[in-house]
Amino acid sequence: MAEVVSGLAKDAYANSVLWKLGLTMLSQQLRQLRTMTDWKQYGGAPLLGLDHVVIKAHGRSNARATRNAIKVAAKAVERGLCEKIAQGLAPLDTPTP
Repeated sequence: MAEVVSGLAKDAYANSVLWKLGLTMLSQQLRQLRTMTDWKQYGGAPLLGLDHVVIKAHGRSNARATRNAIKVAAKAVERGLCEKIAQGLAPLDTPTP
């Protein structure tokens, strides 16, 4: 997402003085948006519905993204992600009379 927004912003910046002014005023917020949506920052996301923690990383993951994916996996295990999901779904598994 960040790559698409950056590309669109660069095109707009090159084509219009008004866009240049607006993007210049929003530059700090756009940097924050880029950081928040940077897949390398998070490394990966858990696959749900499994009995064990599995983190799906991006196919283009570099060393930083891989390191962060391992951190995500460790946090998921430490915080009992699978167990909490199972507990949350338990009432759905109980048959109703």
